[in-house]
Amino acid sequence: MVGEKIKKLRTMEGMTQTELAKRLYVTSGAVSQWEKDLTTPDVDRLIALTKVFGVPFEYFLDEPIEDDENDEALEIREQLRRDPNMRVLFDAASKATPEQLKAAAAMLRSFQGEEDET
Repeated sequence: MVGEKIKKLRTMEGMTQTELAKRLYVTSGAVSQWEKDLTTPDVDRLIALTKVFGVPFEYFLDEPIEDDENDEALEIREQLRRDPNMRVLFDAASKATPEQLKAAAAMLRSFQGEEDET
């Protein structure tokens, strides 16, 4: 479960296992084992993962990520994280529910004159 989430975040970021391993000061074999759910990162590594990917710690404790709502929420958080003008919103989004993120994204699109896709 945790491994699936790590792999999803890593691939969304376009990062290789080796690149993630370097950022966490572990081997790429350790990342591979995490992603295969053969081992689980220790708490310190989980905290580091939250900082690398900009997700709350609870993300790794929740149920498996299978529904589109969680995927959409992750994508919105990632867009906010990458845009320096939206960084303050990203910090707030780390604690927001998927419903709150959808509402915020719709509001931002309306400010920018874009159509609401929901």
